[in-house]
Amino acid sequence: MPIQLAGNLKLGPVPSGPLVAFSDNISQFIINTSRASITIPPTLGLPRGSVRPGAISETLTIQFHSTMDATSVWAELWDAIYTDAAELLFEGNMEPGATSANNPKFSGTIRVMGLDTGAAVGELRQTSQTWPISEAGVTKVIA
Repeated sequence: MPIQLAGNLKLGPVPSGPLVAFSDNISQFIINTSRASITIPPTLGLPRGSVRPGAISETLTIQFHSTMDATSVWAELWDAIYTDAAELLFEGNMEPGATSANNPKFSGTIRVMGLDTGAAVGELRQTSQTWPISEAGVTKVIA
């Protein structure tokens, strides 16, 4: 049974980075892929309705320690949300080590639609955020 213990995640400005490794501050990295549900009603010739897969949508969820350092994950996200497109590139592997068929690299562009700042007194300043991935989708590379 695989247990998520390590990996890597990089973020950087659109269109070409540079991508910066933030793995030491990321405690959750999840890509969610879902399909819209298209309901097809029954007809006179086909008395049973059906459901078919529709458009794909993807999101990226990360949980991160939100230090206020100028080179932090939070600072990268803060800068991105105030741009017109609010976009950031991402790439990462779910396991440490080289990209391979058993350790694919995932990449794409997120749209930073929200960002929390701060935490309760006496608690670790961290946040979990989920953002949509652009319509270009996620790329999975194995070599």
